[in-house]
Amino acid sequence: MYFTSWYTTVFHSAAIRELTYLALMAPGFAFFWTLLRVDPVPKEYSYAVSMWITGAEVIGDAFLGIAIIADQNLLGAAWYHALARPWGPTLQADQVIGGGALWILGDLVGVPFLAAQLIQLMREDESDAAAIDANLDARDAELEQAAAAGEQAAAAGEQAAAAGEEAGGADEAASKPWWEDDPRFTSRFKPT
Repeated sequence: MYFTSWYTTVFHSAAIRELTYLALMAPGFAFFWTLLRVDPVPKEYSYAVSMWITGAEVIGDAFLGIAIIADQNLLGAAWYHALARPWGPTLQADQVIGGGALWILGDLVGVPFLAAQLIQLMREDESDAAAIDANLDARDAELEQAAAAGEQAAAAGEQAAAAGEEAGGADEAASKPWWEDDPRFTSRFKPT
């Protein structure tokens, strides 16, 4: 936008200026809303994807700020020369300051957002670990009960063969890694 005639058109038309604000704010809102995930969103991406996108956004802001700083042509030159501002730095220095502000403000928004995503990633990981631990503890308790019931049946002499098969099945279930039964990973560990 800064390197096209759209930038100077914004100065001359209030309608174009408001549409530009909408064109910049709506995608920005959708971007942050879907990546931050405070409210339910239509599709939740993994935090790795969200963090890569945010990192690219931070780099993109830096790139735009550096491009504005490095541009030897004055952006919106006719408009700013017509202002004939008697105070402040030169127009070229003002453009360098504006590019630096864009770069720094992009990082000031992006880096804390990246930190917020990292904190959410750690919280989600802790809650997933707690749920997995609870499931494993419940499975272990069931296996212990089955083993105790099998020992009682074997000691009494009743259903010795069935208890042996049950204990064998319990041993097999206990020797399986937890992730083979986790619905998030079952498709990854199927034999080919």
